[in-house]
Order: sequence, then structure tokens, then C-alpha cells
Amino acid sequence: MAPRASCADAAVRLFGVPYEFWSLALFIVVAAALILLIIKLRKPITHRHDGPASSSAGTALARGADVR
Repeated sequence: MAPRASCADAAVRLFGVPYEFWSLALFIVVAAALILLIIKLRKPITHRHDGPASSSAGTALARGADVR
């Protein structure tokens, strides 16, 4: 028969801190990183826009230059 241990017997400490707290801390770090990534990706990308003549070709056209 294989040896068995209860949860109390299998409790592990890493650097004196119970494993459950390490697991919780890692979960919080991963969740926070995911939330920040979602916020960053959902934020609209804003570009400077001064109107229809904001590009260099548009500016040249606005000055009357032939850009062909």
C-alpha cells in the first residue's frame, strides 16, 4: 500500500512562509498583470490629428504643390 499523508502532514513552507500564501501572491501578481494589459489594450490609440492636412502629402496639397 502506498504511503499517505493528510493535508496537515503535507504542509510546505518556502522561506518560512506557508505555500498557500506564495500561491495567493502569485495569483494576485498574474491577475494584476492581466488587468493592466486589458486596460492598456482597451485604451484607444490617439494620434495627433490636425485635420485633413495633417499628413505631409496633405500639407503639400494644402500649399498647392503637385505630389504625384
